Amino acid sequence: MSPSWGVPTVFPSKLPRPPSIGLEIASLSFLNICRQDRQIPLLLASFPTQYHGPSRFDQLGPRCTAGVHHVSNADSSRNHLPDRQTPPLLSLGRQEFSGGKCLVAWTNVCTTKELEGLGIRDFGTHNICLLLNLVHRLHCADASAWAQWIRGKADIANMKGENLGHHWELLQSLLPLYQALTTVELGDGRSTLLWTDVWNGDEALEDRLPRLFSHCTRKDSTVQQAINSNLHGCFVNLMSMQANDELQQLKVILQQTQLTDQPDTRLSAFSRTKGKLDTSAIYRLLKAQGHQDDPSSAFIWKNAAPPRVQMFFWLLLRGRIQCRANLYRKNIVDLPNCLVCGMDDETPDHLIFECPIAAQFWRGLGIQPDGLHCRNWHHIQRVSGIPDDQYSAFIMMCCWVLWKRRNAFVFRDEVIPIRTIFLQCKSESANWKARMPKRSKRVAEDWSTVLQMAINSVPM
Repeated sequence: MSPSWGVPTVFPSKLPRPPSIGLEIASLSFLNICRQDRQIPLLLASFPTQYHGPSRFDQLGPRCTAGVHHVSNADSSRNHLPDRQTPPLLSLGRQEFSGGKCLVAWTNVCTTKELEGLGIRDFGTHNICLLLNLVHRLHCADASAWAQWIRGKADIANMKGENLGHHWELLQSLLPLYQALTTVELGDGRSTLLWTDVWNGDEALEDRLPRLFSHCTRKDSTVQQAINSNLHGCFVNLMSMQANDELQQLKVILQQTQLTDQPDTRLSAFSRTKGKLDTSAIYRLLKAQGHQDDPSSAFIWKNAAPPRVQMFFWLLLRGRIQCRANLYRKNIVDLPNCLVCGMDDETPDHLIFECPIAAQFWRGLGIQPDGLHCRNWHHIQRVSGIPDDQYSAFIMMCCWVLWKRRNAFVFRDEVIPIRTIFLQCKSESANWKARMPKRSKRVAEDWSTVLQMAINSVPM
């Protein structure tokens, strides 16, 4: 825990901490967090590191708002970071960068592989998950002497307390997220908020009784306080008819509620052991917010292809390789045309399918490339004679050889004929055989057979 950061942070043990950047929470507020469809509005904080530059709070959920300031230790001046400084992937290693030097947005890189990302660990989100464990420990006081000490100094129900250190506000800001991940088995009702905790049914009362909640003047009341006061002084004097109807529903709920002498018990689908949450499962949930499963994920990553080829193919499927069309949009080259054929703009689809040499290559393997797109590789017809096992690796190898053939022409003026391309693929298949698991090594022989047939079909 470093005092220069302002909040507790989590870093890899072997990486140095950034020397001159701190983080201060300026304002954190959650407005009416909705649990109606169990889509949890989440606050994600990406703490800055020297490896991916400045970062910012991301919003998940339409009613979740937050603000963050990055503070310089030197002069403590506060400045909002512009959106264009979202950290990039593969920048030039400097703090200053521009769009022309970036391939993929950092937020996409930190998304899991199953959701179209690269699966790079987001330390900000991971830190939030670890801090949630501290909040959970506070609500399971018998599991920690520290939690018992805090309970003597603060109201755990709404996380209000004084002189508890610089990091208490951050833990307090995570309470809405913690409430969305947990339910309460009522005991004495002292640590359970009436409106925002899920203690009766499957949703919080603020979502079940929204009109009455809007008339409430004591939104931080606990269940125990509400029952003992019989809701006296909890609402404005003039209420709408709908609010009065919901008030009667609330009174029935409280009349049916029986408190005991035992403390409230927090329950969660993410509980691992008593007093601990499964932070890995919570991390996956946070990163999955707003994303859909990527059908091409298994096609890219579940094979024996070298990591650099998998990375290339991941960029290819997203149209992010450094082809001339992309370089032209970044004002790096003067024209977007394909230097190999000169017939069309060099887009990813043109480079892999439409360029005459590429189209001839795929026809030699029995695939008609007309109208095909890189994004849909997992739906394209299969090459006859290639087994299902490691099939995606075979396709990635072919695309990789076509890409290297293009680079050889652009950078070294080498004209590689179609027969040589097939021979290069056959040579690569022999090299990749060493990467395959024992049960899949025979696949390389099938690749070699198919490629040899393609070689034989090419006139000398």
